[in-house]
Amino acid sequence: QADGGVDQHLGAAGHPGLLTPAELGGTKVLVNTSICLRAKDGTVLWQQKAEQNYNGPPVIAGDLLIGYVPHPKSDPPVAMGSLAGFKVDLKGITRVWTQEERFHREIIADAGGFRFFAVRDGLLYNITSSSDTGGKKNTGSGVVQIINPIDGKILASQPADRFSLPFFWGDRLVLAGDISHRQ
Repeated sequence: QADGGVDQHLGAAGHPGLLTPAELGGTKVLVNTSICLRAKDGTVLWQQKAEQNYNGPPVIAGDLLIGYVPHPKSDPPVAMGSLAGFKVDLKGITRVWTQEERFHREIIADAGGFRFFAVRDGLLYNITSSSDTGGKKNTGSGVVQIINPIDGKILASQPADRFSLPFFWGDRLVLAGDISHRQ
């Protein structure tokens, strides 16, 4: 809908969209930081001002939704994001943690719908940039992090330059470069 209704949250044709499937309180839903829809009939369960930046659909880790929020020092504004965890239920959503300012990710409005994080076995695997100039575009070194999604604490990290997309292949975490813009 052009009036900012439900359709703005679903993504364009052929695009994975901005919503992620979840089960909250026994109800199957599609959710992000601005809207929660009952999956079976599209009923809006709650809606609020969005907190997440677009960078692909969020993921659910336990009862938290994981996505990106605008980095407080983004230069240019809204170009950079910080990973954040949100407590979500059938009544609404509340941010419970945000990564330190030195970690940041360029927020790309791209039809690829990239996720720069993956969830498995109660852990969050995130690829981000780390620098003393958090929020500056094209700064920092790439790192892969293993994060406790409950509190956002980094459990382990290591360099991951030139890699941006984590995914699981069987029992292995694979870090890939840009796989949708190959020439």
